[in-house]
Amino acid sequence: MGESMPGIVEALTERIARAFDGVPRGTGVTWHEAEELDCYGTPEELAAARLVDTDQRWQEVREEWIETYSCAAYFLDPLGFRYYLPAIMIWSLRHGEQSRSATPDNILALLSRQDRQQWCEERLTAEQRSAVAAFVDHMLKYYWAMEDEQCRSLRAYWGRFLQ
Repeated sequence: MGESMPGIVEALTERIARAFDGVPRGTGVTWHEAEELDCYGTPEELAAARLVDTDQRWQEVREEWIETYSCAAYFLDPLGFRYYLPAIMIWSLRHGEQSRSATPDNILALLSRQDRQQWCEERLTAEQRSAVAAFVDHMLKYYWAMEDEQCRSLRAYWGRFLQ
């Protein structure tokens, strides 16, 4: 018998957490700032939104923010994307099937984009790319259990980093 789904999710969650441990947000776009960018916020609104995000580690990002602001990841700069990526992946693994949020779909769509793939290849460590690949593989098997061009593209690209 294979490992149970909760066991697989927990092992993958731990793998992602290890790979991205210590990744700083730095000066990257914050989650609420990204949401405000999506809403065409003014400079003042962007500055106020940035102040909402007081987290110092991606592990402190509130799950309800990831669920509620499902399009924010599209508006993150490279520093913000690297910082929030593990939180988004872990939330998607734990809650994606039960939630009505588009967050899991959006992160998979982002990870299928050529510009994000190139960015990940250039800026993520081998361990981080492998963790992302394992996440994509899991989500394609259990969440996006379909076979279309986007799935084939995701599987082909990220499959290169599976270990």
